[in-house]
Amino acid sequence: MNLGTAFTITENVGSFLAELRELADSETLNKALGIAVAQDVRDHLDFLNQNSPHKTARRLGATPTQHYAKAARAVSHESDATSATIVIPANFGLSRAFGPLKITPQNGKKWLTIPAHRSSYGRSAGEFADLSFVQFREDLAALFARDAATAEPFPLFWLKREVLIPQDRDVLPRDEDLAAVAEEAAEDWVEIILSNAGGLI
Repeated sequence: MNLGTAFTITENVGSFLAELRELADSETLNKALGIAVAQDVRDHLDFLNQNSPHKTARRLGATPTQHYAKAARAVSHESDATSATIVIPANFGLSRAFGPLKITPQNGKKWLTIPAHRSSYGRSAGEFADLSFVQFREDLAALFARDAATAEPFPLFWLKREVLIPQDRDVLPRDEDLAAVAEEAAEDWVEIILSNAGGLI
């Protein structure tokens, strides 16, 4: 999310606003906006983490991985004299707020691993030994493990060539909500500037 912001004071203003123009610092304003909006995104993700139904974890009988809480901790911001940018690492998949997200294998791998059992939820296939590969069709396979007590095989991971996750706009705050937070942060910034200017108003 790029929040391009310009703090502009026009030429035809009163003397106190003209003086304020000399004090205006777009870089510090954008930093203030970045801090405020990044915190709003973190709060939103923490709320999701606490209130998400955790459908996959519940279906598998697994412990949730705190995905949204981890995403919240990864949110950062960058700013300069022209803009403030909220940065969220791509591996959390939150770009699906803006459209369907297609996931494909990376780093030369041929398959995506999808947990099929509570013991594999939140873990990678490389953490398990003695798995058996079974392919059902060109785009679907599985890694099987054996039950420690019965030695019966069971699917530990489903394997797919790609996954398309539907759009979910609610994984991030709405544009209007972010705009409201940015506007409030700008108003607070102006109040600080006016206060530090020694009574311009």
